[in-house]
Formats: sequence, C-alpha cells, structure tokens
Amino acid sequence: MDALVALYHATNGPSWKHDTKWLSGEPLGIWYGVTTDDTGRVTELVLDRNGLSGKIPPELSNLSKLEKLDLSSNELTGSFPPELSELHSLTYIDIGRTSLIGCLPNSWEGRFRLRDVDHDLVFDGSDLGRLPFCVDPSVPESPGSRNALIALYEATGGPHWKNNLNWLTDHPLGIWYGVEVDKRGRVVELRLADNDLNGEIPLKLSSLTDLQVLDLHRNDLIGEIPPELGRLRDLSSLDLSVNWLIGELPPELGLLISLRELNLHVNELSGSIPRRLGSIPYLSSLSLWNNRLTGAIPSELGSLADLERLDLAGNRLSGEVPSELNNLHNLTYLRLEGNSLVGCVPRNIQGRLDPHSNLGGLSFCE
Repeated sequence: MDALVALYHATNGPSWKHDTKWLSGEPLGIWYGVTTDDTGRVTELVLDRNGLSGKIPPELSNLSKLEKLDLSSNELTGSFPPELSELHSLTYIDIGRTSLIGCLPNSWEGRFRLRDVDHDLVFDGSDLGRLPFCVDPSVPESPGSRNALIALYEATGGPHWKNNLNWLTDHPLGIWYGVEVDKRGRVVELRLADNDLNGEIPLKLSSLTDLQVLDLHRNDLIGEIPPELGRLRDLSSLDLSVNWLIGELPPELGLLISLRELNLHVNELSGSIPRRLGSIPYLSSLSLWNNRLTGAIPSELGSLADLERLDLAGNRLSGEVPSELNNLHNLTYLRLEGNSLVGCVPRNIQGRLDPHSNLGGLSFCE
C-alpha cells in the first residue's frame, strides 16, 4: 500500500482520469488498475492513458511480486528510477509514449520480449520507451567529449531535435541519444541521422578524436564541411549526405586514413574533387552524387585499391575519364551520368559493373 500511495502522490493522483478506490482503505485488488494475488501482493499495475504526471517514485521497487507494469501514454518525466531493478518478478513493462529520460537497469537487458510492428500488425510485447540500457558508471569519461557534444547540440538546434534523449543531462555520455562509447569511456560513434539538426557543424566536433562513425545524414545542416574533421584519424564512416552543405570539399579529408565510407551526396558542394582523396588507403565507397562539383575526375582516384562503389553522378564534371580507373580491380558500381564528361571508360571495368551502374552514355574504350 505504501508503494502505491507514493505513486499516487508523486504523479498527481487527484488529476488522474480514473482513481477509483485509491487511498480508500479498501483491498488493493479493487483499486483502479491494480491486480493482486491470493495473498494480497500486487502482481499487476496498469495505469496507461490515465493522466499521470510527474516522476515515478523509487518506492515502486517495493512491489516485489509485480509481473506486469504499464504506465504508457502518460506525462511522466524525470529519470527512470534505478531502484526498479529490484523488480525481479517483472516480465512485462510498457513505458512508451512518456517523457522519461535516463536509462534502464543493465540487468534487464534481454529480459523482455519487445513489441514488434510489421506493417499494420502490432505484436504485443514490452515497450521500453526507447530508453537505452545503463552503462557501467565506473567507466571514465574521455576529456573534452562532453564539451564537443554540447557544442554540436547548441550549434544545431538541439532543443528542437526529433530525439534529444538524455542530452545535456548529467547522465553518462553513453546513454545520450545517438552516442556510443567504448569500455574506456571514449566516444566512438555519433549517429544522429534524420533528427532535424539545423545549423553548422561546429569545429569542436573534431576533438572527438576516437570517433569511428559520424552519421549526420538527412538533416538540415548548412555551411561548409570543417577541414578540422581531417583530425579524426580513426573514422571509418563519414556520412553528411542529404543536407545543405556548401563550399569546397576539404582536402584534409584525405588524411582520414581509416576511412572506408565517405557519403557526401545531395548537398550543394562546389569546386573540384580533391586529389588527396586518392590517398585514403582503405576507402571502399565514395558517394558524391548530386552536388555542384566541377573540373576533371582526379587520376589519383585510381590509387583506391579497395574502392567498390564510386558515384559521381549529377555534378558538373568535365574532361575525360582517367585511364587510371583501370586499376580499380574491386570496383563493381560506377555512376557518371549527369556530367559533361567525354572520351571513354576503361575497358577493364566492364565485366565487373552491376546493372545499376550508369556511365552517362559513355562507351568502353577499345
């Protein structure tokens, strides 16, 4: 009873849509949304869509026999109480469509069968409200990482992102939405695709020197690509595609010696393709289509021995296709249409290209 009374007071019980028998002194099993077993212990608490507002009280952890908890579609705020990790009988939880932040107990990972949606069918299961599982609090935080992420948040309209869960809180960086850290506390992935980022990429982002994946595609980023991103020597994937970026491609991107994927398509980038991109040793995919790039295709791209995909379509490139592309023995996808290229395409490529390649009307060399 004490646990339920605490929940009532913490979530503005008098304003609930339904609070029949709550605080009445009647048996708990006839309180609205409460189910008990034969001994009077609470086994189910179902208060979805009931106008709860406020924080979940830690006292709820005293419901040690609780098997079903549904607090979904309420105005719940604040951090998810870590004390609820003591609910060892819990097999179902729904906290979807709330404003809870924080993280879920690590011990819960893999416990629940999660809700699944397939077209118009919804398969019943727990809904964790997109909250991540907690990271080890003993993991140290990489110096400067928090400031770099805060700079990104402030520069790109963080309060208006689609999802900014846990950002700017005191929680570990590893549970900020889109951020992944390794066991040493270093930020290694930043994935904020299609998240309504609006503004310029801040220079401070280059201080995340352990970053391996930077994915900011399909947002409303403007301005130029900071040359300082060339300091991210551990970066294996850089995706800034489908934004409104302008200016020239920084030659410093050629310093990204670990890079395997470079996606900058569908922007407003201009100028020539930097020759230094040909010095990225493990690059397997280079996607620059639908920009305003001019000049010739650099012959240095023929040095990209691991290159499998090259998409330069929809630019303003001119001149001949360099014969050095003959050296791209792993190339299976090539798009050149929508440019002003002349001449022919090296014949050695011909047998390897998949049907989706498009040479823009150019023929293979004799």
